[in-house]
Amino acid sequence: MVYYRLWINYGTYKMVERKDVTIMSASMMMMWVSFAGMIALFLAIGLILLSRYKLKGFFARIVALFAYIFLLAGGLIIAFVVLRGPTS
Repeated sequence: MVYYRLWINYGTYKMVERKDVTIMSASMMMMWVSFAGMIALFLAIGLILLSRYKLKGFFARIVALFAYIFLLAGGLIIAFVVLRGPTS
């Protein structure tokens, strides 16, 4: 059940139940998870290019570390989505 606070009068509130809100299906949830994995992979590409060609020294190593963390996380997320298989 989903409840919302409804402002009634001069600072008083009433809790109202929403019946038209549906819960996301497993397929839709996996779609959003795969989008997060793809964003992490694109972010990793951009950070790796930035650290190799535009930055120097210690800052380049820190950015590269974050890039490889994003690469690992995005790869694991995409592998999880692919290996989980189709959803009904």
